[in-house]
Amino acid sequence: MENGVLMLHFPSLHFKSSIFYSLQNNNHNTMTNYTLHERFVAARPKRILALDGGGIRGALTLGYLEHVEKLLQQRHQNPSLRLCDYFDLIGGTSTGSIIAGGLAIGMSVAEIKQRYSELGATIFGKTRLLHLFRQAKFDHAALEKGLQNTFGDICLGDDTLKTGICIFAKRVDTQSLWTLNNNPNFPYYDYDKKIKLWEAIRASAAAPTYFEPIDLEALSDGEELTVRGIFTDGGISPANNPALHLLMMTQVSKYGFNWKGTSDDLLVVSVGTGRSEIKYDKKKVSDWTTLNWASTIPNMMMADASDYNEIIMQLLSQSPTRRHYDSVMKDLSGELLGRTPLCTYLRYNFLMSASNFKDLGGLYANLDEDEIEDLTDFTKGKNVNQLYEIGKIVGEKEVNATHFPFVFDV
Repeated sequence: MENGVLMLHFPSLHFKSSIFYSLQNNNHNTMTNYTLHERFVAARPKRILALDGGGIRGALTLGYLEHVEKLLQQRHQNPSLRLCDYFDLIGGTSTGSIIAGGLAIGMSVAEIKQRYSELGATIFGKTRLLHLFRQAKFDHAALEKGLQNTFGDICLGDDTLKTGICIFAKRVDTQSLWTLNNNPNFPYYDYDKKIKLWEAIRASAAAPTYFEPIDLEALSDGEELTVRGIFTDGGISPANNPALHLLMMTQVSKYGFNWKGTSDDLLVVSVGTGRSEIKYDKKKVSDWTTLNWASTIPNMMMADASDYNEIIMQLLSQSPTRRHYDSVMKDLSGELLGRTPLCTYLRYNFLMSASNFKDLGGLYANLDEDEIEDLTDFTKGKNVNQLYEIGKIVGEKEVNATHFPFVFDV
């Protein structure tokens, strides 16, 4: 399983409810003050940031994002630009929802990274002795305290959020995927807007057997708390990689976004937490017990779901970051579902293989199998800084300014 969560404890932050954008009109720029609602409905190109789940490996995501943030600051000649200034919608699952929440309230990538470094080992601390029988492996109390200290009483409908946010959580009692978001035109916005941000993130990050599920509550019109359902990690769905679902939300009218879908009107930037290269010995597989299969199948299904998300996104888009999928599809060059692409699609996700680590050089050139396996474990808080450095290195190698068309500049 590659799903998890990381506790963050950020200082309280307060921001204005609107943000300045530079829009090109007839070859000249105008500065317009947009509210969040106006930002959603403005007739201009839109930008989406999608963040995968993956526990402590969210630090690798942050390494990528630091390079993206730096690139965009240079592009716009604005060292104060933050990712909430550029992206109109930031969506995340599990640890990706924590990062999305921090970005949406206006934090820089460096601020989030600092908290990962300080508290990464705390959340995945001592395991419970009875977790195999009755309880989750880790205590969720520290996680909840950290999220509450971070986001306070901010609700999804508050003006404190500087951009669009979507958090993916799985409702266990109805077996449905919920897209908790702050779009005023969403059919269930009157309910979602009252949900506290920390609760939505806690729901998304409740990895089964690792953290207990949560009863998600929202204020009713009578100001009484009403239990809406039992929620667990959004990664227990195809949305552990949320890019495809975010694209769908903007194109299916029922969601209330109704954003124009062409390669010049919609940019989707998807960042992963690192892919594992898993292969099994044929002889050992033939001798697997029921327990072996039970522990392996979730990993197989999550890896396949992530691959299919990428494949479909590739087939729906124009993309300069296409990768080789298999010997039949190769990198899908020249393939497209439909007459025209729905978006420009960028996908960044490091394959954590021995050969790729060797290409990084330095301390990573001679990692053995056990060391690589340790880095892929999403519960190893001690790896925070190393994962972040890996993300920075591969981000500098993979993320190119030419990937971001000028039509999407703010």
